Amino acid sequence: MRPQMRLTANGNAWYYHIGSRSEDLAEGGGLRIREFEWDEGNILHLTLGHGIEPDEAEEALAVAPLVRRTKKGHYAAFGRTNAGRLLVIVFEKKTGGSLRVITGWDMNTAEKRFYRRSRRGSSND
Repeated sequence: MRPQMRLTANGNAWYYHIGSRSEDLAEGGGLRIREFEWDEGNILHLTLGHGIEPDEAEEALAVAPLVRRTKKGHYAAFGRTNAGRLLVIVFEKKTGGSLRVITGWDMNTAEKRFYRRSRRGSSND
């Protein structure tokens, strides 16, 4: 079930507001998302460069993603869309619970293996 969202504009950025308060969308804790920050730059990069729609990136982050910190100080989330597509989504956490997606891609064989091994025994795989 997808969380209720509303879209607002602030300058050149669009924000998806999730509920009326911060919600923990990653089952089991860890990743708290209040809103997604989308603008023309990250939408076009994700869609045209990697074939991932913003909704798919949000879905991959919504249900118990595996999150790891990157060397550049961002985060890489390994998750599954509602349609079952396995994605890696790189994002940065902003103040106030905002999350800005930087890039993403379909998991390669090694990433799928990591994701499935980490999820073994979980109801999410």
